[in-house]
Amino acid sequence: CELGVTALGHAHAHSAAAAAGVPAPLLELFECFCMRQDLLWYAEHAGLTDEAFRTKEDAAVRAALPHLAAYVDALRWRELVTAPIVSDEKWGEWVGRLAPQGGEEKQHWALYQRRSQDATRARL
Repeated sequence: CELGVTALGHAHAHSAAAAAGVPAPLLELFECFCMRQDLLWYAEHAGLTDEAFRTKEDAAVRAALPHLAAYVDALRWRELVTAPIVSDEKWGEWVGRLAPQGGEEKQHWALYQRRSQDATRARL
């Protein structure tokens, strides 16, 4: 029963994504993800061999990969994510604003790297 409900959910999600204009390579990746959840069913009921599935999955990945940056950018994640770790530049700025702490504990290597980079830039 659970697999049937899950499959129905997958079918509805695929249909909604297609209607919303999700690019075909992403739909194909989703299909492969869904099939991977129960490959035995596809082998028994659709005659899908392991080799045929791997070929389908490989083709889906190869079709989506060249457009991956555009797909991610289309999510407009930069407007939502404010954590400084999203870019080396923002991370470096954030680490540079950290106040040094006292104690005997050694600082993280990234702090040393940042200070080393700053010192190198200052010499140039």
